[in-house]
Amino acid sequence: MNSFQRFINPFWKLTEPITSLFNPSLSTSQNLKTVNAFADHVIQKRRQEMKEGIEPRDLLSRFMTTQNESGELLNNKELRDIVLNFVIAGRDTTAQALSWTFYNLLLHPRVEKNLMEEITTHITDDLMQKPAELYDTVKKMTYAHAVFYEVLRLFPSVPTNQKYATQDDVWPDGTSIKKGDYVLWLPWVQGRSTKVWGPDAQEFKPERWIMNNGQLRKESQGQWPAFHNITYQISLTLPMREGMKVQVEKR
Repeated sequence: MNSFQRFINPFWKLTEPITSLFNPSLSTSQNLKTVNAFADHVIQKRRQEMKEGIEPRDLLSRFMTTQNESGELLNNKELRDIVLNFVIAGRDTTAQALSWTFYNLLLHPRVEKNLMEEITTHITDDLMQKPAELYDTVKKMTYAHAVFYEVLRLFPSVPTNQKYATQDDVWPDGTSIKKGDYVLWLPWVQGRSTKVWGPDAQEFKPERWIMNNGQLRKESQGQWPAFHNITYQISLTLPMREGMKVQVEKR
């Protein structure tokens, strides 16, 4: 049983022990132990390297020298949770967003043509050897940003999300939220709502993100919280089931 199924299965506390006993490979708790053991091994190895005077320049090393709210260095459990959070929230969501981007470019040759024109106009072989200048140039590529925004609107890497209320609250529309409530929202639905995006909400149109003056449109985060024949895999994020077959050739 995966994490998503645990959210929708009210009997997971009963089924999980049975699964752990008869089929450990499908047990969430057993899989979690494996992941935690791997993260712990990486952290211990990094601590040993730092004792030996080796100073790796990566996120884990930076967090190992960071203090918590009490002014103490982060312990192994805190570091482990941070590492796993970066892996899940950083790597997977980025990979899925790129997969859906290439998929939509293949479906829409006009968009691909416009994007390639912008790339060839702004990015040269010499610029590829200058990371800092390349980064600044990419930030100015309006159409590329519009394409990526449109992908995230229709195919958000996290199609559903929820938060836990730590205190009572009242929303602008008068909705009362009590401490302990779970608030669930669906970026997938919001991104396809005709009430929000108009009658063409189902269409892939990067131009909707570009204003008449050529500047990139900045939508409200509440309106756009995400920042075919393909089958979707049920998960906390939105990967393509079995991945996407890609054939690469020189342009």
